[in-house]
Amino acid sequence: MKIAIFTLISLCFVFQIKAQSPQAIPYQAIVRNASGNIISNQAVKLRFSIHDSLATGAIVYKEIHTLSTNAQGLVNVNIGQGSLQTGSFNSINWGKNGKFIQTEMDALNNNTYTDLGTTQMMSVPYALYAEKAGTAQGSLPSVSTLASSSISLTSATLQGVLNNNGGEQIILRGFYFDTISFQTVNSVLATGVSNGNFSLSVTGLIPGKRYYARAFATNSNGTAIGDTSSFITTALTLSNITTDSVNNITNVGATVFANITNNGGSAVTSRGFCYGTTSLPTTNNLTVLSGVGSGSFNAVISGLSTNTTYYFRSFATNSIGTSYGQQLIFTTVSLSAPTITTDSVTAISYSTAISGISILNNGGSAITSQGVCWSTTSNPTTVNSKVNTALDAGHYTVNITGLISNTTYYLRAFSTNSIGTTYGNQYTFITLANSLPVVTTNNVISISTTTATSGGNITSDGGATVTARGVCWGVSQLPTKDSSHTIDGTGTGVYNSNLIGLLPSTTYFVRAYATNSLGTVYGTVYSFTTASTLPSVVGLPTVGTSQITYVAGNTIALTGGYVNTDGGSSIIARGVCWGTATNPTLVNSFTTDGTGLGYFVSTINNLTGCSTTYNVRSYATNSTGTAYGNRYSVVHVAAPANVVTLPTSSITINSAILNGRVDSDGGCAITERGLCWGINANPSITNSRIISGIGLGVYNISLTGLSSNITYHYRAYAKNNSGTYYGPDLTFTTLTPSVHYIGEPFAGGIIFYLDSTGNHGYVVSDIDNGTTQWGCNGISISSTSIEIGTAAQNTSNIVAGCSTSSIAAKISSDLVLNGYSDWSLPSKNELLLIYQNLKTIGVGSFQNSTYWSSSEYSINFAWMVYFSGGTAGYTDMNYSNKTTPFLVRSIRAF
Repeated sequence: MKIAIFTLISLCFVFQIKAQSPQAIPYQAIVRNASGNIISNQAVKLRFSIHDSLATGAIVYKEIHTLSTNAQGLVNVNIGQGSLQTGSFNSINWGKNGKFIQTEMDALNNNTYTDLGTTQMMSVPYALYAEKAGTAQGSLPSVSTLASSSISLTSATLQGVLNNNGGEQIILRGFYFDTISFQTVNSVLATGVSNGNFSLSVTGLIPGKRYYARAFATNSNGTAIGDTSSFITTALTLSNITTDSVNNITNVGATVFANITNNGGSAVTSRGFCYGTTSLPTTNNLTVLSGVGSGSFNAVISGLSTNTTYYFRSFATNSIGTSYGQQLIFTTVSLSAPTITTDSVTAISYSTAISGISILNNGGSAITSQGVCWSTTSNPTTVNSKVNTALDAGHYTVNITGLISNTTYYLRAFSTNSIGTTYGNQYTFITLANSLPVVTTNNVISISTTTATSGGNITSDGGATVTARGVCWGVSQLPTKDSSHTIDGTGTGVYNSNLIGLLPSTTYFVRAYATNSLGTVYGTVYSFTTASTLPSVVGLPTVGTSQITYVAGNTIALTGGYVNTDGGSSIIARGVCWGTATNPTLVNSFTTDGTGLGYFVSTINNLTGCSTTYNVRSYATNSTGTAYGNRYSVVHVAAPANVVTLPTSSITINSAILNGRVDSDGGCAITERGLCWGINANPSITNSRIISGIGLGVYNISLTGLSSNITYHYRAYAKNNSGTYYGPDLTFTTLTPSVHYIGEPFAGGIIFYLDSTGNHGYVVSDIDNGTTQWGCNGISISSTSIEIGTAAQNTSNIVAGCSTSSIAAKISSDLVLNGYSDWSLPSKNELLLIYQNLKTIGVGSFQNSTYWSSSEYSINFAWMVYFSGGTAGYTDMNYSNKTTPFLVRSIRAF
């Protein structure tokens, strides 16, 4: 028969000494169950513990009796003669301190004891005390076991107290320690021998395991053992992991982040992310691994489907098993054809023109081909004539060649991605019609009795190559190519012509001509009269000056001249002279370039100054003197200044020090220097800039008011009268604050506004949410505001008052993005703030297009904001008809 719960024992102590040793304390009890009924003829175990000084004091003796109750439930026991577990009955110092006896019962014989109480022994057997006192010179130490502390997975600190040394020096003290109760074999030693508390740290324990400890102390009389204390080491658990965020969402992938804050006491052997198109994915679904161990980690999920919602969560595996972080959701980008515009056609000529392409959006897929195509029929495609550009987003100018004159062309931009080819707006233009060339006649110089010099300048070939050019002359007032003429090459530009075989004292008419496929055209007619006879005395030579060839930044120029006559005396020197005087002579700088008649070439050296104008004339000298030719001028342009952009220093979350250096001024004093910067490559002085003095040397500026975590481009620049010169384009990135900041990816979007606490504000979604009408045309929506903080109320008012589906406010209200569903359409002022705080620093992937606000203007119009490439704002109107399709970008509070 099984016994129920045992709660009562009726106790009766008879303290006496039997005639001789062994000593014992007789004990009688009636055993009852929890209902108070006597338990008869039942095997039970009784365990007795004698405590020193207190009911919770050190156990100086412990024993077990196995016996049976009689028919009346009575048991008789001699305490001191049971199965010993702790101490020695004969060693108990009855004369010192009070003694307390604790009784425990195991009624089921399964070594599970029920505590039945502790009772003070009010009278101690005198004979026990007298016998002990009469023979002992000292006694055993008194030691107690305290509860262990600092319990962890694999370690704990055992605690004990040496109450007294029994009158003898302590030889050893420590703990019996094992996974078995009452163990007195496996011992660990503690330091020290003095009375009081002592402890010992034990390591290498097994997690989740129960351990038993018993303090002991040894003197010359023997070893005293305290009662048993037990504890259980901390158990291993699953790892603690959080799924943090997702960003860089594309049409085929995303980057996900997580953090393992606690490994559960066991090394993380595998970690990563599981994902799928159904909720709560596990490692049985698709996974991507990301190393081992604790801490933050991330991974790139790839190979996803376009415009698909995915569920993902992080996981970590240790020896206990796999734990999961919270689930997050994202939707891959929807692919579309690229969005582009065509530049208007400019610089239209006979066979060329200029246009271009602006790529506003690649449609979420890499561009494989793009450029401009054209044909003589409407809506040209890529099978027609085309010019390809680079494949990146941005703006590209295209030079169109090979056109036919006087022909109507149709032109538009194109861009191709994996979805297909999209075309920009079409332009129509007509190439110029071919015409006769445009030619002017040079003045006649170097006139002698039989020769003269003239020439011409062809400023346009009329769209057809000039195949012949020169001058024609005769005694008639309108000479043609049928008259005497020269042939002086082909093409456009200036040319010189020599008239020979003339008659003395004769008036001639001369004009330049030019011929292309449409015919011959003539320049202005000039007349001149040759000399009557050769001079009877030596006169001055006749000489003309050649045009000047000059390259900006050089210190030299090429020119020369032509000596037509020697004046009756040999030419002994010829060349050119130059200077800043209006008509330079040999008192200025000059060259000497041979003797005699004919052409000569001259080199002008050592041109200096900043935008200095030099006048040049040829000269020829005979025995009579020096004659000078016609004058040409050249403006000396200084060499480019040498500007160096130096690395940035002292970068903070919103400031940096930019450094530059001007090594040379190119011969023209530096009138301004500084640094310019912006979010796009190669900024110029038309962007943001700060001036930092003049002249050469190193300089720097302190730049403040920058946005956090933004990459800026900057260049040093220097200006002189020759132009503006730049150093190389360098970049720096402002630091990321430890607190929230404008432009931070957070709470499902990008922060564009923070309140005074810095902990709350608004975020805008990181992608456009569609293109649609404002809606409710002809319906007045009550109480929409333009102010900051009114987006949610505006959106609610619009959706409640307008049943039209897929309008801008409804798209925002229904939006579920990056794990959040409380989106709204921004008010006008909120939309302006988004432009000012994000678009102008290149954050948020906003288009140069128009976005709807949630602010109504009138019954048929609503406020919008045009996100241009420059300053935010509007043209003549800042509102539009509600039926116009514009972009939607939603916001939410955090």
